[in-house]
Amino acid sequence: MNDEMLLVSPVELKVVNRGPDTFFVNFKFVGSDGRPNGQPLPDHIANQLDDWQKTARKEHVHIPTSLTFTYWAGEQTYSQTLMIREHGSSPWSWLLYSDDIKINMSYGTLKGNVFCQARFSSHLLHMIGPEQSIVAAEAMLHEFIGEMFHQQASEVHLCIDLQGFDFSTLCIHDPDRFPFVSRVTNISDRPLPPTNEEQEGGLSERDYAKLQEQIEQDKHALEQELLLQPALRTTHRRIATLDFGSHASDISAQIYNKTLEIKKHQKQWFEPIWISNGWNRRSEIWRLEFRFKRAFFNKYDLNEAFSVIAMFEALWKYATEEWLRFVDLEQSSDSNTSRLPTHPVWELVQQAYSVQQDTCTADPIGEQENRLQQVIQEKPLQVIKQAEYIRLDDELQQVFFWSDEDLLQLVRSDECPATWSRCLLSVAFLSYIIELPDKLRMAEVSKQYAGLEESLRDVSVEVLRDLARSALAGLSPDQRAELVNHLSPRSFEEVRTTLVKRDRRMAKLDSLIALLAGAFRSAVALAPPDEIGEISSISGQRVRQPDLYSDALWVLRKIQDYDKKKERVYCEEVWKKRLAYGFVTALQLEEERKYYGVDLAPSDWSEINTVFDELRSPRKQQQKNNSIGSGYDVTDIA
Repeated sequence: MNDEMLLVSPVELKVVNRGPDTFFVNFKFVGSDGRPNGQPLPDHIANQLDDWQKTARKEHVHIPTSLTFTYWAGEQTYSQTLMIREHGSSPWSWLLYSDDIKINMSYGTLKGNVFCQARFSSHLLHMIGPEQSIVAAEAMLHEFIGEMFHQQASEVHLCIDLQGFDFSTLCIHDPDRFPFVSRVTNISDRPLPPTNEEQEGGLSERDYAKLQEQIEQDKHALEQELLLQPALRTTHRRIATLDFGSHASDISAQIYNKTLEIKKHQKQWFEPIWISNGWNRRSEIWRLEFRFKRAFFNKYDLNEAFSVIAMFEALWKYATEEWLRFVDLEQSSDSNTSRLPTHPVWELVQQAYSVQQDTCTADPIGEQENRLQQVIQEKPLQVIKQAEYIRLDDELQQVFFWSDEDLLQLVRSDECPATWSRCLLSVAFLSYIIELPDKLRMAEVSKQYAGLEESLRDVSVEVLRDLARSALAGLSPDQRAELVNHLSPRSFEEVRTTLVKRDRRMAKLDSLIALLAGAFRSAVALAPPDEIGEISSISGQRVRQPDLYSDALWVLRKIQDYDKKKERVYCEEVWKKRLAYGFVTALQLEEERKYYGVDLAPSDWSEINTVFDELRSPRKQQQKNNSIGSGYDVTDIA
């Protein structure tokens, strides 16, 4: 037992992420003195919003507007067109959104004269930070309205992600062993992570009531499940979430299992951020999150959004030192919990936002691993070519006998990294100084390299990525680091943004594939038996059996018929989805329409049918060649 424990290294206690996870900012018009002047939304802007909303209501879809949310990560620019919904939601008359931001707008005649509220998404805040997010939103509004604004902080969620401590082991049901000192009395535990609604924040009283009802239903359902499975029950119920205060309070807090939450809500894009800050990729991560609302800011005369951002350290200090504290019960037998010393884990938590004692530091190894993933995804062919050239270069250097150390130093200088350009120089230099037999060998090596490049010309990108991973695995750590740095010269901010966006995209794709697989099978199951599957012989009888290839063609024809009936164009609909997901802007969509001529696509159905027939013909020929008694192999998919 002890020997086994000695083989397991203790997990490092470390903060692997920190910052605002949700930020609501109110916008008001200001006068020439820079102070809010109570001006309402201009009539022509309100009329434009009304026109968009009426069109959306008429077409029963969210439609694109002329507003484009643009921001920068390093030298890379990202732009998304805002869509508008068919309806408003009290007190907001118009609801606009993109993948990165939600914009709620009103006439500006409500209390406080707020005409717009922006909610920045969690992934946007983690990519570019709150300051750049606000600047980008203000620039978009200024271009649309042509005024100057006051930015007011409405709600902020500050968080840290902690590795190395499991809060689920705490005993919170014994009043004599309760380890927290808090200014609130409403403290509860839950066996499930927070919902998406909780994470998004900004809930109304009605939303809070619905959320609380859902929480109670989840708890009751889990308790019933545990009663039916006694083997799963433990002395202390495993905790996934600790709530301190109500979500409707001026200030509240949550401690929850973030690893469990990202799996449930498909937020794996957090992992590159954790890795870049030293996460070991195995330990569970727990999140500590404090939520500050407008009423709290009013108590301390905090108003302007950038002023609140400058006060993040002070807000965190107040929350973790005065409002909530985790104490060490083992250090004293004092029955007064408030006099107990702060737990060492909480001391690290308290320092998380301190500039002087920064506990969330970048990890060079983690950053390199992220860069590695980025070059594999974006430049797999370049990775393979450079890795192969490095290998060939090393092979040449081992074959030749060098008598002149100066020549060797010139070609293999430590200051000259083992990258593409250095290898080209090395091979070119060798071609002039080696003897004929060695030249022939080098020519053979160069021929091998040329053959490699030719063989990869038509390989799919998925295969190239697998080959790139294998090629990198064959390099030494130093060579791998030099190659990655050469192929990924951008700032890490740009790399992190790219990875976050890609991981969010792939999480959505995986979810949709799962839904598509279920819908596909359901459609085939409901289809008339004589329309789907392929005829095969079972026990001497010819019967129809489901067949993925044939059924896929049947489903595609049904989709084709559906689009015809609705007068929709497949290419156009895909581009609209790309617009909704924020991959293209409305302007780019218009350019694609002109370039591809998608408006003419309905006349091209005959060509589509021809393609379908060509896809089906190899299958028919194969079946004609097979004997009837050979049976049917369900794994035989063209």
